Amino acid sequence: MQRGGQLDFTLEAMALEIPEVAEHPNRHPFRGVLTHLDVPSDVPPLGAEGHLVVLPSTVAERALASLLGMAVNFAASARGHDVRRKVGVITSAEVVAGQLEVAGYLFAKDFPELIGEIRARRGDMGMSYEITNVLVEDVEAAVWVLNRVTFTGAAILERDAAAFKRTSLAATAGAQQGGAMDDKELKKSMFASIEEWFRSKFGGTTDLAAAFTEVDARRIAAEAVAGLKTELGAQLTALTEENKQLKAAQLTAVADARRAKWNAALAAEQKAGKVVPALLANLQAQAELAIAATGKVKVMQAQADRSSREVEVDPLEALIQHIATLPQIVPAGDVAGEATRAASKVIEMRFNETQDCKVDPESLQLNAQAEAIAAELRKQDPKLTVLAAFKEGLRRARASGSTPRAGGMTAGAV
Repeated sequence: MQRGGQLDFTLEAMALEIPEVAEHPNRHPFRGVLTHLDVPSDVPPLGAEGHLVVLPSTVAERALASLLGMAVNFAASARGHDVRRKVGVITSAEVVAGQLEVAGYLFAKDFPELIGEIRARRGDMGMSYEITNVLVEDVEAAVWVLNRVTFTGAAILERDAAAFKRTSLAATAGAQQGGAMDDKELKKSMFASIEEWFRSKFGGTTDLAAAFTEVDARRIAAEAVAGLKTELGAQLTALTEENKQLKAAQLTAVADARRAKWNAALAAEQKAGKVVPALLANLQAQAELAIAATGKVKVMQAQADRSSREVEVDPLEALIQHIATLPQIVPAGDVAGEATRAASKVIEMRFNETQDCKVDPESLQLNAQAEAIAAELRKQDPKLTVLAAFKEGLRRARASGSTPRAGGMTAGAV
């Protein structure tokens, strides 16, 4: 959230206190993004019965403690989970800006080849979480929203094999915790990059010392740096555009899931006789605004002691709860039945007829015709209010020659 020109976000973190041991041979620090929060997975994970899943930030924060001390596993194929092959342990976890980040140690002495593979394939490796005691908000929904989880571990695997394809993993150098290379490793990487560039330009057999003067070497080095800057700039631009597209796709997927949830709830209440066409247009307009909402809103909620308190609610959930509490509307022809009058949670529309005053059927016919015209007008112009549409419908119905006979009751008359 943007406030006063500064980025405001929530950070929740937990860590195990592990005593430091200088140059421990079996502790190699790692850090990674375990999963993205509040957005659907790229593909359905195992156990989700073909559904995409969303892990909300609030649920992840509540489950942080269950991550600490859990093992990290690595399958030989690097394409899945192998819970019996533990290669490390998680010692800290935090929720930062929509991501669940973890850190800990890999067992470098036990699995020396793993450290080399992770560092050689730094851009290709990612992570995936393992959970149990899962509570799904709605198992009928297209996208499963997880309301409760317990973490049992994590796996290191290739990024494109994970449910979230934008996780990451980095094995830091030596005993450093920050994920940065030490001077020796940085120089080695720089020299390897320069050597690769020279090979691409001049071939692998060129005697550089004999072929170039110091001036040539400086010029070529400057060209190499400029070329690298251009290439990195192009890569950054491409990554930025890809990130925009991914975010747009995520927002679309979330909106589609929320719209499907609303349509299912609306269909259920229509079937129960709680929503009529006159209400539908207004409800749909409110629903589109609620579907597009990306966060919760604060409202005042009344308490039993007549006080009120501020709470955060999801606009879509509030609208769904609202239509669920609507009373059933009695279908025409049922209003006079004894069974209908006895039913609970039913709007009972009754006319108390006297000897001198009877309900005029022609007036009811005129009213029905006016309502039909009003519904058609609102289809043509959704901005037209229900009252304005009905007034115009009544005017047109009367003008069409459907005015009740003289002496009869006129719909809308005072």
